[in-house]
Amino acid sequence: MACPRPGVGRWPLVLALGGVVALVILDQQKEKDLISRSTRGILERLKNEVVQGAEGYVFELERRGYIKAGPYVPEVVLDFPEAVKELHREFLRAGSEVMVALTYYAHREKLKDVGRENDLELMNRQAVELANEVARDGDALVAGNICNTWAYDPHNAKESSRVVRMMYEEQLAWAVEEGIDFVISETNDYLGEALIALEVIKQLKLPAMVTLASVQQSQTRDGYDYVEACKILADHGADIVGLNCDRGPETMLPIIDRGQLYWYLLWWSTALRSCNGRSFGKNCSGK
Repeated sequence: MACPRPGVGRWPLVLALGGVVALVILDQQKEKDLISRSTRGILERLKNEVVQGAEGYVFELERRGYIKAGPYVPEVVLDFPEAVKELHREFLRAGSEVMVALTYYAHREKLKDVGRENDLELMNRQAVELANEVARDGDALVAGNICNTWAYDPHNAKESSRVVRMMYEEQLAWAVEEGIDFVISETNDYLGEALIALEVIKQLKLPAMVTLASVQQSQTRDGYDYVEACKILADHGADIVGLNCDRGPETMLPIIDRGQLYWYLLWWSTALRSCNGRSFGKNCSGK
């Protein structure tokens, strides 16, 4: 569930279900809003306590009828912002200490697929703004969010990496301007793409949480054992590493437990029904 760091007694834990460096010039109202956010960051909290978070915004809002299955683009941020705020509030009331800006799949490639590329900046900015509004009600942190792009190609790494980096840079530049405490880069199928995300986050001098989607049996799509990939990410400066989605606890915990790791590690199992602990994408049989 979590891994020790040298000099720390019991394991700190992050638990959940489910470059450009911008010169930021804030107006007085936004400056006031940022000051009112929590003054204790994610790493400071992790030194001494359990930090609880929650995810699954896309699937839950799809279940409620606000996001289209298939593309899973968070158009709800612009079309029904109150629905997003309500889900943030529900997570907050349930004990979440992190409001994750709903920018999962809000990158240029995905918005182009649904004909809303012109809404890219507004969608990203508003998602962070909504998260901040609710976070201020409960001393919660606000996390910027980026994910796999479906544009990364290890066989054409140079060109595809340039495209991926550009998408991450623009998303996170807007997020920083709106005000975030750290960044979550999640559902990374390729270690190579995760490292690009990490580089962009660290250029912005923000704490980085980077997680791998454990959809393959034992390794990333570019051939790295999951524990090895986590170690590489930590060695490159990731503050929190781990796995998320695609598995339930039964098949995720053996990976988490394997080896003696020395970094903060995130366990983000799927909150949906899984089949014998395996990926929720597989067909289930029986009860």
